[in-house]
Amino acid sequence: MSRRALRQLSNWILGRLVGLTPAHMQNWAEAVRAEAAAIADDGEALRFAAGAGSGLALTFIKTRLSDGLGLASDRLGPRRLAALAATAAVMIGVIHLHVADASSSMILVNLASLGVGLALLASAAVWQGASDRGRAIAALSMAGLLVLTSLFGVASHGVVRWVAAGPLLVQSSLILLPALLTMFARKTTAAGAAALVVAAVAMAMQPDRAMAGAMVAGIAMLWLLHRNRQVAIVLAASASGFGATLVRADNLPPVRFTEGVFTQTWQVHPLLGFAVASAGALLLLPAAAFGPRDSDCARQCAVFGAIWLAIILAAVIGSYPTPLVGYGGSAIIGYLLSACMLPPTPLARQGLHSAVKQSARSQPDNLARLFPRRTSCA
Repeated sequence: MSRRALRQLSNWILGRLVGLTPAHMQNWAEAVRAEAAAIADDGEALRFAAGAGSGLALTFIKTRLSDGLGLASDRLGPRRLAALAATAAVMIGVIHLHVADASSSMILVNLASLGVGLALLASAAVWQGASDRGRAIAALSMAGLLVLTSLFGVASHGVVRWVAAGPLLVQSSLILLPALLTMFARKTTAAGAAALVVAAVAMAMQPDRAMAGAMVAGIAMLWLLHRNRQVAIVLAASASGFGATLVRADNLPPVRFTEGVFTQTWQVHPLLGFAVASAGALLLLPAAAFGPRDSDCARQCAVFGAIWLAIILAAVIGSYPTPLVGYGGSAIIGYLLSACMLPPTPLARQGLHSAVKQSARSQPDNLARLFPRRTSCA
């Protein structure tokens, strides 16, 4: 490989490293880039870039995940509680599936869905920085996907709730509707109200009593905390949609490992039943993460809790999916996607800000510890 190619490869590695670097740690990557540029030998510069890149890339990825999940905060914010609750519930669900002799592919689907959901939650900061127009487009797109599912989705016993994703069936309402409702709780815009009216129609068309009921529960909670015209319109639409699902027949038989889990596990062993019930209760933890003076956060967390409480109660009462504990990736991804819409608490943001300042003060020492012989410019 020519000297020019070696230098170009070194610059490419360091360019990717800069792109991966969190904003408050940019001087780390710039220090490494300056050090590599100061090395006259192209081969030595490439070896330094490869060593520095591999070492710092892990640090930067860990920092990005920590920032996204709120792991650097001084208290447990709603996102971090959601991540912990989802992980615990899925692990308890894996035990249930194993005891119930479910196939290993079912366990892998739940674990893979947990990984996807946690990755989405780690990127929550991207959503928080989206513009109002971007949120409006996202809300209307999600509502449109729910309608498309009602029109062209996979049907069973007169019910149309699923979309085929290869060999898997995905319930789009479990993925999209909780996130759409939590998004609306953050800011009750006209576009968000229009999207939820469309979603209410989609729930009536499918029909899906559980998700229509969860919609009513979430909007009713929002109405108690934040009354305005948009919320009133959505509440009327959601109540009408739920009424329509009650009129239409829903004769879908229960599916083993997915529905009836809360009651079946008690019959297997009381300890397993208690563990599964505890996992359901864990899902409501983010609703308790708000500060008493933070009305916006309190509103979103309360709506989030009302939605998932309704979904859990539907699974107890009828033949509807047991969220996170039963087999099915839709509820796992939907739970963590809706948690993306939750804000960090003020104390969490303050703690993160303090952690960032502390990280900035300690960067030269950390960099010197990673590369003691090559950090003269850091």
